[in-house]
Amino acid sequence: IRAVVAQYRQELQRGVKGLELEVRFGRKGVVDGALVDRVITWVQGNPDFANSEWVPFEDSFFHVAGVQHRCRTQYDTDRMNMNVSVVRKERVTRCALASSDGLQIAVVLSREVDVPRGKLAHVVHPHHVRMQQRKRIGLPSRGFGPAPTWALDASMVWSAACKSEAERAQMCAPPQYGLELELLDPEYVVHHDDAYVACSIGLKVADLLPAGGQ
Repeated sequence: IRAVVAQYRQELQRGVKGLELEVRFGRKGVVDGALVDRVITWVQGNPDFANSEWVPFEDSFFHVAGVQHRCRTQYDTDRMNMNVSVVRKERVTRCALASSDGLQIAVVLSREVDVPRGKLAHVVHPHHVRMQQRKRIGLPSRGFGPAPTWALDASMVWSAACKSEAERAQMCAPPQYGLELELLDPEYVVHHDDAYVACSIGLKVADLLPAGGQ
């Protein structure tokens, strides 16, 4: 973990934009629903954590010149409009971990590059579509004020090769569950050394795992 944090710091110092430092749980991002339920119950009992409602959005994946892009459509039900963004995600480095009960965990450093929609073809052909419901829990850190420095994302996902099949799955099939931890504030790395940040990540991961799965 420390090596991934060190790489994140180097990229920050180089002025690289769009960096993401994340912890991903489960094989291909899928975990047991009981783990997600337990985590949500745990964080909702802490008044210092900022809980959002479940937010729906849709991810469509397609290739441009052999490079995978992601189009995210998020529905704002309060204002009755849609927010659409397109990015390509580049992995910088990662390290794989595992808990004693076999849960796969990866600490991943990647970069999201915004892609102007005007530079894309008017029609693309997605090869994978995910319908999601996501709850974001903001985690504060000592000395950084009330704004969250970390985000814990719990999700319910229905996916298929195309949108109509994904929508059908959402109506008829149980979801897959996901869990991710993401650093929101780069200043956390600026103010702490690599060992401190690595230890902080490790302790947060241990807190989220079931008893005996450390």
